[in-house]
Formats: sequence, structure tokens, C-alpha cells
Amino acid sequence: MTGTSFYIGDWLVDPDLNTVARAKHREQIEPQLMRLLEVLAENPGRPVSRNRILEEVWAGLSVGDESLSQAVSKLRRILKDDPENPVYIETIRKKGYRLSAEVRAASPQDGQNRQRFLVLLGMTLFLTVAVVIWSKLEISPGGNQNVSLLTAIPITGQLGREQDPAISPNRQYVVYSKEMNDSNSQLFLHGLGSGTQDRQLTVRGDNGSAAFLPDNNTIVFLRHNTGLCSIIQMTLVDAAERVVGGCEGNSFMDLTVSPDGRWLAFGGRDSPTSPHAIILFDHETGRQRKVTAPPENIWGDYDPHFMDDGKTLVFARSISEGMQDIYHLNISTGQVARLTHEGRNIMGLSHLNEQVIFASNRAGSYSIWQIGTDGKQLTRLPIADDRLFNPSISPDGQSLVAEQIEQIVSLEKITMSANSRSERLITHIGTLLHPNISSASGRITFSSNSLGFYEIWDSDSTGGDKRRLTNFASGFTAHPKFSPDGQFIAFDARPEGLSRIYLMNNDGGNLRVVSALGLNAYAPSWSEDGSTLFFSQESEHGLSLFACEIERNPCRELDLHDVYYARVSSGEDAYFIRPNHDGLWRAQLDGTDDPELIIPQIGFADWGNWILSDKQIIYLDRTTSTLMSYDIETAEARTIKQVDLTLPGVDPALAISKGLDFFLLVNRVALESNLKIVDLRGTPTVVSD
Repeated sequence: MTGTSFYIGDWLVDPDLNTVARAKHREQIEPQLMRLLEVLAENPGRPVSRNRILEEVWAGLSVGDESLSQAVSKLRRILKDDPENPVYIETIRKKGYRLSAEVRAASPQDGQNRQRFLVLLGMTLFLTVAVVIWSKLEISPGGNQNVSLLTAIPITGQLGREQDPAISPNRQYVVYSKEMNDSNSQLFLHGLGSGTQDRQLTVRGDNGSAAFLPDNNTIVFLRHNTGLCSIIQMTLVDAAERVVGGCEGNSFMDLTVSPDGRWLAFGGRDSPTSPHAIILFDHETGRQRKVTAPPENIWGDYDPHFMDDGKTLVFARSISEGMQDIYHLNISTGQVARLTHEGRNIMGLSHLNEQVIFASNRAGSYSIWQIGTDGKQLTRLPIADDRLFNPSISPDGQSLVAEQIEQIVSLEKITMSANSRSERLITHIGTLLHPNISSASGRITFSSNSLGFYEIWDSDSTGGDKRRLTNFASGFTAHPKFSPDGQFIAFDARPEGLSRIYLMNNDGGNLRVVSALGLNAYAPSWSEDGSTLFFSQESEHGLSLFACEIERNPCRELDLHDVYYARVSSGEDAYFIRPNHDGLWRAQLDGTDDPELIIPQIGFADWGNWILSDKQIIYLDRTTSTLMSYDIETAEARTIKQVDLTLPGVDPALAISKGLDFFLLVNRVALESNLKIVDLRGTPTVVSD
């Protein structure tokens, strides 16, 4: 069937043009996706094994099942196919995939329509270019009316994640990292406009955050390998590399270079329990020093970026999950100024002239924004595409490269029996976080950004009857917890920058603020009888545990400090996670004893992936991919279940039923990103927000 147009259901598939069309909708797809569609169409109604698909679609390439799963997920999105009730592509357990829809050859009339489409396509492209040119001429002097949207053009298109782009000073190359099958990332070099295949630069370790030196032929980057972090310098001509320094304590792959190449900066920390700070590295002497001092009870500073003068840099400061703002640092004086005050996610910094360029979800979906170094003129760049991260702008300000991310997650139900398989309840494009199960009704609540902003949702026990319960349309709304009787849901939200604890009825009604105004508060939990709500809140001691009796006011501070998330037993023992600390700790609620580390295997990334149930603690051990049970009386741990799913990076993903007969896990089905380039020439400095 190769090269011949055909129908799959009501979709017209044209392999020569790599297009699929239905009614007035036509979409161009990647060649590998087209070949996958052809392989399935050559076997209509019959299962095609995963091995056969891999051999025919990715012949000669070393790819695994994840690449195939991502390709199928992407095809389903294009064909508007529901994975839970598929009409076109059906998953056949332990066998592969089957094309369920009818396959038939296209008629000659369809060929004539195709010719007309090519003519119309040419005319449309001509008219589009003419309109874009005309609209650029029509931009008003004030820059706030008649602004044309810029188009982001793909420069990579392989399946998988291509990320952290950096454009060379002469705009001839882009270096980026690509996640490989072993989960490590390797660096690749893309020649802009060259038409040649991208060249792989590294083969070992986990590499990222590459940046060009001024000569256009040398890059520096970070390599994490067997627990060590190194700063590597490489010449592109021969890929020769040498270690120029260490970067111990770096977690974020966030290296930046000053315009003259003398200074490097990255995020690092002195110990596993301290917040990240910005580290300045002298490229000539190899000396390094810490140049920011974030408060002890926050996550820290990361993603530095030098401005044109090389004497100042900007960086993101993270207060907590989903709460970042941009800061400006004068390196000589150490003076730090805050530029934004909204507490939104910041995903990558760059600059254009005197404007700081950054990716943020401040308007819902991630897009590219700009703000002056004086904290004024916060506006959105007029780029048509969204879901853009990690922007890199050429020194002459003419080109911007960013990564565009698509993610699919699912909520899986798994029974505790030894040989049970997961049952998919919800498939979600975007992000689904923090599931929780009502002990009374069995309904499920979670945080989702399916409509742009993160909001609290719920569903029935099967994943159906989904309802949006909040409508903040701003910031990060997360960590929902049902009360034991199922009547209320507590959660934290950041609609105005600060994180507050909210309480609402289980249908979203009677919304009210519980925590103190003007102070950040996080991660609520309930007492076993549902009479008291616990959460961490800022105090003179840092982050302290607070208690709110639902029928009384105000909330009171407990004598237990350095707490990020806690659950309290009926015996008045508090089990808690400490800010920037690994491990689960225990202490008396009245603060009469020192905190005791009881489960060191729980990393801070899994701060919410555990529950307190009677006399045991059930938790996820990410290092062994197992669900574990810790007996509080005997201090012994045992394995409950092996977990064969891909967990999110840091967000709570675990919920367990009251009877402990099943649990829910968020599973990352696919995470894909490709690089796109935007021509910024003629872009107004200030555009309409």
C-alpha cells in the first residue's frame, strides 16, 4: 500500500504528501508516523506485533517500546481517537496493535481533489506570506495594535525528547540534548538550513545544558555520571573534550556562559539538605563561588542567564512546587532585585536586548514572555505556538529556538494481588497530578491542566463523570485531599502568587480560605477523625506545622518546625517530610522529642508518595520501583507490589483505597518534545498582553 492513497474509516491518507484529511481538516504528519499507519493498514483487522512494527518502521535504528508507544499515542491524537474507546487503533495485550477501522482504496475523484489541494496549498502559502509581510508593515507605532503572530518552524522531528537548545552566536548551529533509550541524554548538533543529518556529539554519561563560547566552534556543558557532575568543554570540529571543572550539587542542568566566555554559572548546593544557589565559575582559573543566598526553607535558585554586559545575570527562584519568580543579580555588588511577583512556573530564561525572555504558564499554557530588567513592561511575545519551553535567542536577537513539549499521562488502578495488571482509568493529554480517593464514596480527585490552568477535578471510581471543581484560571492549584467523611476537599492554590490552603464542599461549592493571609501555606492533610486539618505554613521558625479545627478559628501553630508535609496519627505522632531533605521523619506533635528519621528511602521528590494507615506506612521506593509497607511497631519494611510504570519526576502520584485493596498511580505514557525556530526580525519590543 506504500505510496497509494487510501481511506481509514473517514480519514483520507496520502503517503506521498504525508497527510491525513477528513472533511475540511487536513494535517501533515511525520514520515515515521505515516509508515506506522501504512504497516497497520496493510493488515486491516489483524494484530501486528510490536517487534514487526519496530523492524518495519524503524529499520536499522536502535529504538525501544517507548518510541512505539509515543508514535501510537501521537497517531491517536491526530486521528481524534479515544485510547479508552478506540475506533481506529486498538491495543492488543501481549500482541501489539490492530487497525479496527475499515481500510479501502481512494477513488480517482480523491486524486483529482488532491491535485486541487496542491494548487490551493500553493496559493494559500503565497497569500499567507503576503499577509504576513503586509501585517508587519501595518504594526502601529505604539506596538499594541495590528501585531502579526510569528510562526515557530520545526527544525527537529524525531520521536522522543529533544530539549535544552542553544543557538550559536553566528546562527549556524543549534546544540541540544536528546533523551536516549537508557534514559541518559546525549548532545546533538543541528546545522540550521544545512539539510544534513544531526550529528551526535557525546556517547556516555547524562549530558545537557550546552552553551556556545564566542568562537562558535566550542561548547561547554554539564555531565552527570555515576554520581559526579563535571563541566566539559568540547571543540565541535573533532568532538574533543576536556573537563574544566566540577559542578557537584547541580540537579537542574542549567549552565550559562557570559558573552565573553570568561564566566560560567549554574545552580548548585552545598549539601543535599540546603536550597540550590547560583554558583559562579571562573573559566580561566577554575575557581567558583556562591553568588546568591536563598532562604533555607525554599527550594532555591536555578536557571541563571547572563545579560549582555556580562556583569549581571537573571535567575529563577523557586519557593515551592509551581511557585517561581525571576530575580536580577548585580554580580559585583551582590544586589538582588525581584522582577516578577506572581509565583508562576518558569521554564527557561534568555534575553533580547535589555529584555529578559522566559517561558511561563502565567496565561495557562506555556508561552514565551518578556520583561525589562527594571521589572516593567511584562508582555507576551507574539508567537502563535504554545507549550514552548527553554528559549534560546541568538546574540543578534534575530532568531529564537525553543522546545515544544507534548505529554500524555494516565491514571492506573492496580490491585494488591501479586499477579494483577494495571487498569487504565483516565488518559490525559497534559499533566495530571496528586490523585486522592474518597473513603466514603470512592470518587477520585486530582489536579489537571487539561484546560490550560491547573484546577481541581474529580471523577467517579471508574474515571468517568469527570467534573472541574475550581475555576481560579490562574497559578497552580493542587494537592487535593478528601475529608474522611467525603464531605469536603482541602487543597492549596496560588491564584495571586502566595500559596494558600482552601476548603470546599465535595461538589466545589462553599469555597473558603483556611490559612493566614500574606503567608505561604502548603500540602494539607486530615486527622483520622476529620475534625482537624494540618498543613505547613511560613512562620518565624521557617515552615511550621499548623492545625485548624474545622468548627473553630483561628488555626494554631504547633511546636513542630522544619515541616513541608505531614500526616498525624491518632496517637499524636507526626510523620513528615522536611524541606530539601530526603527521608520520612517522626516526632511527637507537641515537639517534646527530636525528629527521628525512620524511612530514609523516601526521597524529597516523593514527598507526597506515602500514606499513613493504622500501624503502617505505605510508600513508593523509586529506586527499586516497588510499593512498600513499613511496620511502625517493628520498624520492618516489606515489598507489597512491583510497579512497572513510568512515574512523574517530582509530583505526588500515589493514592490508596481505604481498604488497602487497590492503589492508583499516575503513569507517564509519553513525553515528547521537538525544537522549533522563530524569526524575530521585525518583532516589536512591546506587544499586546
